[in-house]
Amino acid sequence: MKTLSIILITIIVYLSISLINERETRRQADEVITAHEAYEAILNDYAQYLESRLEVKYQKIVTITAYVPENPTTATMIKPIPGWHCAISKALYKEWGLGGKFYAWGYGVHEILDVMPDIYGDEYRIDLMVGTVEEANKIGKSTVQACLIER
Repeated sequence: MKTLSIILITIIVYLSISLINERETRRQADEVITAHEAYEAILNDYAQYLESRLEVKYQKIVTITAYVPENPTTATMIKPIPGWHCAISKALYKEWGLGGKFYAWGYGVHEILDVMPDIYGDEYRIDLMVGTVEEANKIGKSTVQACLIER
């Protein structure tokens, strides 16, 4: 009987510890989700702030596409980071140059590190660098407003 009592107590303690660990794991997961939501809110606030400060002379209507880089370096000799860096058309390069940052509605802030081949003439084009062909296909081709925010 004494052995049975010890076994029952052990099982109760084990289940209690498991329940406590499960609750702590859920609490930590909720904190991560809350932190992610806070980060998204900060980014949205920053985007609205940027939109309010944009000068009309640096705003352009551009065609946005995406690419997966074949070369590990850019015209600035910096290794590109998917989702952050991009290439721009020569027409846009003449006005914005390399190394600046721009905000594209619906696509966020990106840094200009490369120039596209001279096949687009006077078109304003931005080619966002992504990590996979699937990401590039998801972006597709669209026309949006973009504005240089930092040279």
